[in-house]
Amino acid sequence: MLSGVPLPLTEAVFVSDAAVGVEVEPVGDSHFIWTDFPPLPEFVPCSLRLDPVDGVFYQERYESSREMSPFNERLYLRKVTADGLMVILGHTRFLRTANGLDVRELSREGLCAALYQDAGISEALIARWVDSGSLESTFSYRDAGPELPDNGPRPTRRQPPVAASAS
Repeated sequence: MLSGVPLPLTEAVFVSDAAVGVEVEPVGDSHFIWTDFPPLPEFVPCSLRLDPVDGVFYQERYESSREMSPFNERLYLRKVTADGLMVILGHTRFLRTANGLDVRELSREGLCAALYQDAGISEALIARWVDSGSLESTFSYRDAGPELPDNGPRPTRRQPPVAASAS
């Protein structure tokens, strides 16, 4: 999940002290992992499931994701950096640091440069990505994506405040 730190799955709420913003809370027999994902204004919850499934189920879900997945149409990149969190969503780069959020629209050339310089992706892989049509798909994508379920506020936004755990 690119949290920058190992996430404890215990009975206690965990709040990362890293700049990347991750919170873990026990819910029933499992956990919600809340992560900062600019440009969204609030952390995104991910429910961990303990459903008993087999390898065939995972293979079927993997194959169906080839046909329909929000990750198939444009670039999604999340990277923990030395000073915060970088997200590239489509052709927009979001950099959250202690100084706030820097948002930049990138040109085609600028996006490829950011993938190489900021994300550390090899020139060969970027060239294959461009050749596959993915660069053009990223710039033509217009859908806002699925609406997120309302899981209420993350633990640190609730009353009374939750004590932060050290990482």
